[in-house]
Amino acid sequence: MTSIWELMKTTIFQILTFLIWAIPLNAQETVSRSFLTEPRFNFFKKTILIYNEYLNTNDGSYITTNLRILYPLGNKALNFRFDLPIISTNSPDFTGQTGLGDIDLSIAYIPQMNEKTGIAFRGKINIPTATENAFGTGKWVFISTAFLGHYWDTQKQWFSITSLEQQFSFAGKKTRTPVNTTIFENDIYYSFQKNWVGTTAIIRYNFELQGWQNSIAVEYGRKLTPSFNVYIHPSIAFGSRKYYNNGFEVGFFLIF
Repeated sequence: MTSIWELMKTTIFQILTFLIWAIPLNAQETVSRSFLTEPRFNFFKKTILIYNEYLNTNDGSYITTNLRILYPLGNKALNFRFDLPIISTNSPDFTGQTGLGDIDLSIAYIPQMNEKTGIAFRGKINIPTATENAFGTGKWVFISTAFLGHYWDTQKQWFSITSLEQQFSFAGKKTRTPVNTTIFENDIYYSFQKNWVGTTAIIRYNFELQGWQNSIAVEYGRKLTPSFNVYIHPSIAFGSRKYYNNGFEVGFFLIF
């Protein structure tokens, strides 16, 4: 069996290779509007996002309040992201409990983009900071994601973002279940005036649990000002190993 140290060395090598490859390249010319400037955030500007997510599970409900900060780096081909989740639950095992979830740190990179199409890559580390077992994985997790975005019309009202993500744990508590999950996600948005609507379809396979954890969602958002936006995002889960039944997310974000 591969040792934890060998997995850590492999992960560190992947991260360093990613950074060495990414940083020396010049940023693509920033276009005035691309799939990375809407609808949830602007890759090229500082963004503060706060959302509240309710999940109904077979073991009770969970409410996550998450603070997300996005910060462009250097020539803006790189983007740093930080996530700080606070979780509450009425689960019978944790009634009335509130605590810290797992903190995420990530760096995304744009190797190619034009007025209609772009690709991006992201490397993320999930840090096991959760104060309760139910609030996190108990594992250090490396998450690699590739994105493809495309506008489907000349008015740039219809666009899609497709991503493929792999999650795997490389360290953490031996008593906790390892993480090994592949996620394919497709988002389709339509923007009009100061509003947007969208759909999300997620195909997720958990190799450790050997089952599907899929979900679908719809979204409505509105730009209240050029820099302040709000949205709602209800969802429903399905699959042999789904980890929740249905959910509802509401959030707002500030771009500056």
